[in-house]
Amino acid sequence: AGEENARLIDALSTPDAHLLPFKGVEAAADSTAYALLVGNSRLLFVASNLPQLDDGHQFQLWVLRKGDPKHISAGVFNADENSHAFMTVADRAILSDLSLVEVTEEPGGGSEAPTGTKLFETASAETTHPAVSDSGKSTEANPRAESSSPSPHPGTSQ
Repeated sequence: AGEENARLIDALSTPDAHLLPFKGVEAAADSTAYALLVGNSRLLFVASNLPQLDDGHQFQLWVLRKGDPKHISAGVFNADENSHAFMTVADRAILSDLSLVEVTEEPGGGSEAPTGTKLFETASAETTHPAVSDSGKSTEANPRAESSSPSPHPGTSQ
């Protein structure tokens, strides 16, 4: 956990870091998940209270792009004994032209394209972070500006 926290703190201290909150579907309604996108070069995925999967299944992280191919697998992962997960994707080819990020339940080892139940999905990348050029530089004047949004945890204040 210490190494994961250090990677998160490092990514959060980067000026072009953007938080992408996930919305869980009914099967993952009690779960919390976020992705931290750093330019077009790194994505850190963090989740807690993940649902129990069927035997022989894994979670699979998908990057949905504006261009083809639309769905690109960013890898498979399992929850730890505390139902948490942490995953880093550091492949510019996967992260370029990002539109959405999803998590599905797939057979062990993953699938070529999403076939299982969608558990999480981000909002459109255009609404969650400013446009980022191939150089990784924000094309907006203030890349840290964020719109106000409801608390991700009902019953708590921000």
